[in-house]
Amino acid sequence: MGDVNKSTRVQLSRAQKHGEWIQLYVGGATYQQIADIYEVSVSNIKEVIARQLSDAQSRRAHLADHALNLYLERLETLLAAHWPTATKTLRDDDGNPVAVSNEDADRAARFIVRVLDREAKLFGFDEPQRVDITVRAGDDLDDELRRLIGQIGAAANASGQPLPPILDSIATEVAALPAETDTDDDDTD
Repeated sequence: MGDVNKSTRVQLSRAQKHGEWIQLYVGGATYQQIADIYEVSVSNIKEVIARQLSDAQSRRAHLADHALNLYLERLETLLAAHWPTATKTLRDDDGNPVAVSNEDADRAARFIVRVLDREAKLFGFDEPQRVDITVRAGDDLDDELRRLIGQIGAAANASGQPLPPILDSIATEVAALPAETDTDDDDTD
C-alpha cells in the first residue's frame, strides 16, 4: 500500500491548510498564534510559510519574465506596423508600393521613437552612464612654447631687450601650467 502522506486527498488537505496559514500570516497573525490554532509547532509554521513565500516569489519572477516578454512582443508588433510608413516602404496586399505623405511618415517616425524610448527604459538604456574623463593641462605644444619662449627670453636678455608684452603674458600663462597632469573624477581608487 502507498504512503498515506502522498495521497491526493492528503496533499490537497495539506495545501489548503498551508494556504490558510499564509492567509493568517499575511493578515497579521504571529507564528505562535497560527501554531496555536492548528495545534502544530512554531518551527513547522515558520518552515511552511518561508517555503510558501519563496514559492510565491519564484512564481512572481516567472510571471514578471512572461509579462516582460509579452510587453516586448507588443512593442515589436507596433514597430513592425508603423515601420513601413515611417520609412516610406509601405506596400499593399499585392506588394505594390503605396504612396506615403511626408506628414504620415513623420507621424509614424515620432511614434516609433516613442516605442523605442519605451524599450530603452525597459532595458535601462536611458539611465545615465558614468564617464571617466582624463584632462591634460599640459602637452607637447605647451612644452614647445616653453622652450621657444625660453630661447626668445635668453636672446632678449643677451641683447638687453625685454620680452614683448604679448610674449611675456604667454610665457606667464604657459609657465603656470604643469608639464602633464591627469585627473580622474573616480573616487573609488
